[in-house]
Amino acid sequence: MSVTPSVVTVSRGEKRSFTATVTGDGHPAQSVTWSVSGNASTGTTIDGEGLLTVASDEKARTLTVTATSTADASRSAAVTVTLPAPGTFGGFRPPVKADGVTVVNAGRTIPIKWTIGGEMDGEPAVVSATFDAPGADYHWISTLGSYHLNVDTPRSWAGSRRTFTVTLADGSVHRAEFEMK
Repeated sequence: MSVTPSVVTVSRGEKRSFTATVTGDGHPAQSVTWSVSGNASTGTTIDGEGLLTVASDEKARTLTVTATSTADASRSAAVTVTLPAPGTFGGFRPPVKADGVTVVNAGRTIPIKWTIGGEMDGEPAVVSATFDAPGADYHWISTLGSYHLNVDTPRSWAGSRRTFTVTLADGSVHRAEFEMK
């Protein structure tokens, strides 16, 4: 027996369809029953057709989807479904320009702000937030879903262009460009 897809990532609030193939002698019946386990939310379900619905409030990081043969319950196959850490990048806030280059004075403190939608307590969405060069001092002032980072920039950055990068747990990368005067 097998279930496809065999490797899958599904975000909270999304659906994914699975199919099962029952193998064996004599062309066994292809009917199966579906189940999902490991879920924390009652809203995370799988229907009789293999359509998995992951609830938007699901806290689990992995789920197991299992297909069991209706002809022989001892025959089953399962796949692990990975749920990325919650959080959707909401964009940089002023004074940082969302598009283009933000011009700042080197040696000054830059307030860098951004939001993360859907971030859950105990499941931080931000993995890292840093400039592409050493020398800055970072001071966090943030709450769940709302980030404010005061960055003390070195005077030695004057006349350069620097990239600030926020990396999220889902692997997405978000950048802001700065020209240092």
